[in-house]
Amino acid sequence: MEKNIKINVLLVEDNEVDAMAFERQVAKHDLPYAYQRANSIAAAKKLLDDTHFDIALLDHQLKDGTSMQLIETINDTPTILITGNGNEDLVVKAMNAGAYDYIVKDSGGNYLTTLPSKVNNAIKRFRT
Repeated sequence: MEKNIKINVLLVEDNEVDAMAFERQVAKHDLPYAYQRANSIAAAKKLLDDTHFDIALLDHQLKDGTSMQLIETINDTPTILITGNGNEDLVVKAMNAGAYDYIVKDSGGNYLTTLPSKVNNAIKRFRT
């Protein structure tokens, strides 16, 4: 992605610590992300109805459901599943439903270092 073009990101995350870690990563590495956060499936659906996003980053387990409820309905936005467990069945199910990639969270937040390349790759795949 070009440096001066902002990527419009939907972050679906209900954990405040994980959301803050994402925000710190964006600021620390000056990532070209304009992002909005939803902390539930319902809030994410409303944002998706009102706004075009280049990519959606979806925490799997939310208070009002799971990322599968979004992955299966979002057709015009590439999605990346972010999960706290490395359950292979979940990842396969998400990829079969249309997720472009996945990231497994680790307690140190190191998973966020892979975010820029995964976001760029998913957007490129979606556009082609």
